Amino acid sequence: LFPGDLFNLTEAKDAERRLVETQIFGKAGVTPQGDTPGVRDALVNVEEATKAGDFIFGVGVSSDSGLIGSIVLDIKNFSLRDWPRNFSEFVKLRSFHGAGQRLRLEAQPGTEVTRFRIDFVEPYLMDKPVRLGTSAYYFERERDSYDERRIGANVSLGKRLRWKFLEGWYGEVAFRVEAVSISDLELFAPRDVRDVEGDSFLTSVKASLVRDRTDSRMVPTKGDRLSVSWEQAGAMGGDYLFSKLNASYAWHKTLYTDVEDRKSVLTLRASGGTILGDAPVFERFYGGGIGSMRGFEFRGISPRAGLKDYRVGGDMML
Repeated sequence: LFPGDLFNLTEAKDAERRLVETQIFGKAGVTPQGDTPGVRDALVNVEEATKAGDFIFGVGVSSDSGLIGSIVLDIKNFSLRDWPRNFSEFVKLRSFHGAGQRLRLEAQPGTEVTRFRIDFVEPYLMDKPVRLGTSAYYFERERDSYDERRIGANVSLGKRLRWKFLEGWYGEVAFRVEAVSISDLELFAPRDVRDVEGDSFLTSVKASLVRDRTDSRMVPTKGDRLSVSWEQAGAMGGDYLFSKLNASYAWHKTLYTDVEDRKSVLTLRASGGTILGDAPVFERFYGGGIGSMRGFEFRGISPRAGLKDYRVGGDMML
């Protein structure tokens, strides 16, 4: 909602829902005020969620990642200035609370995959409508013909756009720095894998545009979402030079709503990408498995190479 916009009750209800979906607010309301002909003030009432975030423990097994544990501290309304007054406030996540920032600490040790990650988001940098995202991470995984380890960091700046033909879009620029290690190669590992054996350094700059017209970020029941991005590896130096273009689209439509307001929703999705230049195997496209195409094993959709038909990834995906 912006000053000077035409007031629309449906959009006001959408704004209320978006505020609650941030998980910073427990309640939100947008109400028109005043009786001047043709003009209304929008009174926005919000009530902060009483708990800053969640402390989660879990363990699971999947065909993609094997056995994996999870310990997560996710503070959705973080503030570095709100120190706890006692130990009870700290344990109950009633401290470090109130600035609208987000801090997420995640540890996922596993039999095939191990991840450690720290994310921090400032949604309103220096009192400007600019989102700052930062993360640092450690990742290691057993692949079919080698072991992969990454240590890296990301920094991103994003903003909701208000420029004519980009009205309603969200734009972001992200910077990535990674140290990558490829080790423990199988005896008959293909040439594509042997070419990147050892330690290497990767940097990239990625520009993204997103237009989201869905009714909910969590469980969309109508609307569509379009995302396009261009990533240039080697823009800040490093051992690799290539470009990666990605695009995805999702469309949602409610087909039926029952008497208890439960909805049956049809969703159509499409995605594609291409790589320009010579990308290493760990940056190529792979498909198959949970979150990709079920019915195929993890990374089962891929060009193959070597005596044992190891997966080496492709430079195009649709």
